[in-house]
Amino acid sequence: MVKCGSSSDGSGPGYYHAGVYCSEEEEEIIHFTVSTSQSSSSGSTASSSFSSGPGFVSKVHVNMFCGTNKFAIYRKNGEIPTSFRANVRNAMKKIPEYDVLDYNCIHFAMGLLDAKLQVIHSLLTSEKNDFETYFHDHDT
Repeated sequence: MVKCGSSSDGSGPGYYHAGVYCSEEEEEIIHFTVSTSQSSSSGSTASSSFSSGPGFVSKVHVNMFCGTNKFAIYRKNGEIPTSFRANVRNAMKKIPEYDVLDYNCIHFAMGLLDAKLQVIHSLLTSEKNDFETYFHDHDT
């Protein structure tokens, strides 16, 4: 899972956007945002993330995902679920409803990985969880 944020290193309080690497060879990230007239497949804006409405699922290159912002990669300890590729294919066919509290980009990412939703709080607060964390500058 990849997380970028409005804080300087993506680890402090602020706005976060999450996605999942679905192809390391092509450096593709699948992510979920709320659809707006200004949204595009190249990312999400903080203003569009604090609302509800029809969702938008897309794949983008890692360089497009966070722009020039720093980002963190969370590697799942253990195996990626065998259903992951099917989960990605199914996600690309759906238009789920986005809700900032009940079903947002983090819920979407965790669902692709068949991860427990209680892990979301620990990802945002850096508590111990089932993911190893790697922080990256855009240039790396």
